[in-house]
Amino acid sequence: MRAHRGFTFVGLLFLLAGAAGIYSIVAFGPAYWDNVEVGKTLHEAANMCMRSPDDGVREFISTKVTEQFDTGTFDERGNKVLWVDFDPYQDVRIERTDKPQFVNIWFTYQRHVPLPIIGGERVLTFNDHVEQDLSPVKW
Repeated sequence: MRAHRGFTFVGLLFLLAGAAGIYSIVAFGPAYWDNVEVGKTLHEAANMCMRSPDDGVREFISTKVTEQFDTGTFDERGNKVLWVDFDPYQDVRIERTDKPQFVNIWFTYQRHVPLPIIGGERVLTFNDHVEQDLSPVKW
């Protein structure tokens, strides 16, 4: 009996699935990696809630996200163009509780991802949540 030669249909499907996986990593990987960085910024902001009011924390998040997603270009009105769409007063929600002392921060933003080879753009929506215990440490 002779050995099989060439591609089978199943082999072709595996090859196409691998190519689609690599394409997805190349196209969407940086957006998800940046989301991890946004999560770190939110953790830092939650730690700031110990000593700062909500407006200061909201300004910190806005500044950090603007620095992280700056494209280096300006629109026709002179505003910075970012890779993300967000409004610090509507997309950042900060809630504090008194008993126990906790803070919850929710941040929702949309990231514009250019698609390589195909062209066009895809908009991804991220919803991040961080909670932090604000009670003083008893040593």
